Amino acid sequence: MTVLRHLIVCSVVLWHTRSVCGITSSLSKIRQLVLAEEAIIPIVKGYCDKAEQQVLTLKRDPKTSVYEINYEQSRLNWLQNIYKNIVLRVVGQTTEERLSDIYHPTSAVCTIKFYVTEFFQPLSKLLNFKDVTKLKATVELPQEEDLNEAYLSLVRLQAVYNFSSVDLYHGRVMNRSGHKLNIYDAVQIVNLVPDQHLEIGLTWIDVALTEEQTDNNSLLQFNLFRAASEIYFRAHRFEDGVKYLEKIALMNPNHQMVLDLLKLKNSYIDEEIMFPSDDAGPEYVQSCTQSTMVLGNKWYHVCRYQKHFLPYVLYKEEILHWQPYISVFYDVINDETIKTLKNHSVKKLAKSLTVGSGTRGVFGRTSSNTFLDDSANLLFLLLSQKIGELTHLNTHQNTEGISSAEAYQVVNYGIGGEYRPHVDASPDLVLNAIEELQQSGDRIATFLIYLSNVEYGGATVFPYLRIKMPPTKTFFPNALTPLYWLLN
Repeated sequence: MTVLRHLIVCSVVLWHTRSVCGITSSLSKIRQLVLAEEAIIPIVKGYCDKAEQQVLTLKRDPKTSVYEINYEQSRLNWLQNIYKNIVLRVVGQTTEERLSDIYHPTSAVCTIKFYVTEFFQPLSKLLNFKDVTKLKATVELPQEEDLNEAYLSLVRLQAVYNFSSVDLYHGRVMNRSGHKLNIYDAVQIVNLVPDQHLEIGLTWIDVALTEEQTDNNSLLQFNLFRAASEIYFRAHRFEDGVKYLEKIALMNPNHQMVLDLLKLKNSYIDEEIMFPSDDAGPEYVQSCTQSTMVLGNKWYHVCRYQKHFLPYVLYKEEILHWQPYISVFYDVINDETIKTLKNHSVKKLAKSLTVGSGTRGVFGRTSSNTFLDDSANLLFLLLSQKIGELTHLNTHQNTEGISSAEAYQVVNYGIGGEYRPHVDASPDLVLNAIEELQQSGDRIATFLIYLSNVEYGGATVFPYLRIKMPPTKTFFPNALTPLYWLLN
């Protein structure tokens, strides 16, 4: 997790957790879901008991039709199956083991998939509206959109870190094993992959077609061949596309999908292939994967002590670039402030939007965030004052009028979460600002504080300067280095 403080001064806090609807974009919410699993069991058991009592009541009534009894018995069987699955999941692993799963990309995807396909979707069809509402009030459950975002998170990881589809399918990420995916997962990834990552989608269809040789499920085969035909047409590999189109035509010649794929083929066949390139550019990927903070020996990369208003208090500053000014401060925030920031924000997190995006999330930002004013806690006010001393900028917040600084923006990234290359300063901040930013105007600086570490990745990069700042441990046991940059 990170915190950002945008100083118009602008400061922001980012909270990166180990590792993109709301569950996928926040690993803390997946963690809350896992911690709530034991509380879910008695709720589902209550549904089963209620359904079982209903079946017994119907059987005792001679006026009840066989159809009614069979319907309620079928509903009971479904509920009992859901109950069995959640019990097996919880009893089969300790809480610590289930929590460790969510820090592995494919295991996190499988956790979300379980609650979408094996828990919430079937349960919502079996319960009345009142019971569904009560369940959702007890725990925030992932939706189908979350699962789709989880699949796309794997594609994002591949695009940056060049993970192979074969390794991800088998749950292998950087010599660590996680839950293995299945053909259904691979097909969904192929269906969702955007044009700029079409090459990654083609590797996933290769994996799925290879694994399909061991599966005789005709419905799965139909969906797989349909996905193969479509992505091959998108890639202008028409011969391969027609091959799988013929396969599904043999399986079900009257299916609407056969006609749709023929139309898709015809729409591509006369067009020159023009797939959009990754809008982040090669510098972004190169910066994310470089091994040093500053690429090469830069003359402006220096360290110094930053004076405080108290002469005996000095802060360590590492300057990464002079123009624009980018630097790192060490030992600025303590563990108590970090814990307080997290505790105040965790229940308020919502899917991040970008300025001007209205009510819809965007592909370029996969996270959850919230805003915290200085007035929320004395520690926040003290931290703002410290940031002002370090940056020599006015960090005063005014909730009633024009403010020199925005509220703290606390951000939590989920599976494969990222914020694509962007600029913090923008006229849209004035023209289309969300409610929390309406009093602040445009930005002149950003102060970013990491609130937790990551095993791999999690860096903030400046692609054109080839600067990479990962979360780095400091003197305080749980604190990490703040990053500061001017926006001129």
